[in-house]
Amino acid sequence: MKILISISLILLLFSLKSQVNRDSLMNYTKDQLAERSFPKEVQFAIGVIDEDKKITFGFEKKRKWKEIKNDTSIFEIGSISKVFTSFLLTQAEERGLLQIADTIQHDLDIEWKVTQPITYEMLSNHTSGLPRIPSNMIKAALLNPEDPYADYDEEALVSYLESDMKVSTDPGEAYAYSNLGAGLLAYLVCKKLDKSYEDALQEMIFSILEMNSSSTDISTYDEAQVVQGLDKKGEPTSNWNFKSLAGAGAIKSNVADMQKFMYSQMNDNIVEIEKLQTKTFEGDQFDLALGWHIIKEENWFWHNGGTGGYKSSMVIDPNNKKGIVILTNISSGHKDAQFIDQLVFMLMKKISNNE
Repeated sequence: MKILISISLILLLFSLKSQVNRDSLMNYTKDQLAERSFPKEVQFAIGVIDEDKKITFGFEKKRKWKEIKNDTSIFEIGSISKVFTSFLLTQAEERGLLQIADTIQHDLDIEWKVTQPITYEMLSNHTSGLPRIPSNMIKAALLNPEDPYADYDEEALVSYLESDMKVSTDPGEAYAYSNLGAGLLAYLVCKKLDKSYEDALQEMIFSILEMNSSSTDISTYDEAQVVQGLDKKGEPTSNWNFKSLAGAGAIKSNVADMQKFMYSQMNDNIVEIEKLQTKTFEGDQFDLALGWHIIKEENWFWHNGGTGGYKSSMVIDPNNKKGIVILTNISSGHKDAQFIDQLVFMLMKKISNNE
């Protein structure tokens, strides 16, 4: 009950008035976009938090870039879902259902092929040594590249854990980004919660933060709400659907909802959020919290996401209560997709410098 009350109080403090320099940020973004070769129909939906103020703006590529209102349009957020998965982990610990330092092999009654101790923390901060995707998913993903996770169900996941599971490094020793690890984390945490991933998100995060347009289920939206995803060539592509690995990237959302989430992450009085943002591993390029990557010099918390038709990026500065989220409908495989991460940091620097 404590977290329900605490996070609800955040919303009461969330002022909707905008005083950051919207025109400056818009003009800067439009100039940056003009230098890239995104195809027609690509949209950028951008949300800004600056203390208790927020702004949104968006662009769509036609013959040229034009301003549009798309803060309530639905995009796939991809791997930003992993931060939400780790937030469920910290809440499950506060409910006394598990310890983040627990060994996962003790918490699922199967014959694990890998017996080296792997903890929930290692799944969350990508130090488990697990591969990016499970080996028994590769063939199905190659046969269905437009929706590679759609057929990977619980039976396939358990079969992998018992028969094919491998680690490339000793668990806890090195960072190696793993969609499998994040998906397995959600699977195990939701077993403890006795909920589906969708129900856990809705009951423990989305409903509390009034993120009323967020879901893992594309069928919950009217077709007109969802921005059409585009592949790396700029052609329409299908949405991604997930089964057992939903915690790796299944969430669909919009900028308005993501601003509410960013704002919630700026409250250091909530123990679940404090745990989420505590450094758990020191890396070379960045450090790791739970779910979050920590940009060392600025102490910013960052995650991005990419699916077959969408790319996203989000960065927050909890100490100074600033944040930027960018949602787009271009594949992470597009040649300019990395610019989206660059842009989120460029805009963060501008608001940090009061430009």
